[in-house]
Amino acid sequence: MHMAKYRPDNYGTITSVLMHMTWHISHLPEASTVYLKNVLWELHFHTVMERFGTVFLHEMDMEHATVLHINDKESEECLFAMSWFKSFQKIKEAGQ
Repeated sequence: MHMAKYRPDNYGTITSVLMHMTWHISHLPEASTVYLKNVLWELHFHTVMERFGTVFLHEMDMEHATVLHINDKESEECLFAMSWFKSFQKIKEAGQ
């Protein structure tokens, strides 16, 4: 609730990681987007999964709605995937 209320600049990326972790509980999904693959690599997700069988975001600060080691700004691909806008041009204009 805190993250949804404060909407940090990388809200979509954090949401993607959390959703990926949720899906990972019941099966082994493939990351379907480049931005998610990149952030999972930054978090050493697969290495940690191989060693421990699960991943926890110890660096997640719920009070400030941040996760260390994740980009502070969304990529254009993430903005497009997380947006209600139908037009990529509208997304770019809204970001300026």
